Amino acid sequence: MGEKIAKELLERLKYSGQIISRVALLVRRHMFAFPQTEKGLRRLVAKVGIKGVYDLIELRRADIRAQGRGTEEDDRELDHFEQALTEVINKNPPFTINDLEVDGNIVMTEFHLKPGPKVGRVLRRLLDFVLDHPENNKKDLLLDEAARLLDTV
Repeated sequence: MGEKIAKELLERLKYSGQIISRVALLVRRHMFAFPQTEKGLRRLVAKVGIKGVYDLIELRRADIRAQGRGTEEDDRELDHFEQALTEVINKNPPFTINDLEVDGNIVMTEFHLKPGPKVGRVLRRLLDFVLDHPENNKKDLLLDEAARLLDTV
């Protein structure tokens, strides 16, 4: 319900679509469960972006304080989460399709494909592949995985 109200209010106030989308994403995701693994952290960043994930932490801090239930333990938990997140981000793994070592042109050339949704589906699956295993973000490994995926997308 909060996301819908936020969108309607921001639209009435004539905020830009970009601001409305950003706020809606934060409201929708602000009660996220803290990922316990690096893979989970990478997936969260892939969903909301690097800035977005830090915004979520600050929103969570504000939400806890606004409800008058913030404890030192809450602060420590958020600090620990933020530190783990920063460590993952500093490793510079791929978080977006643009971070892949292959792009749509390479996939189309390598597999004689025409532009279309199939290329996008392959790239999204390749991103999933490297979110799980960032060390596999190498052109040859990605093309091998793309070849395997082409039968299923």
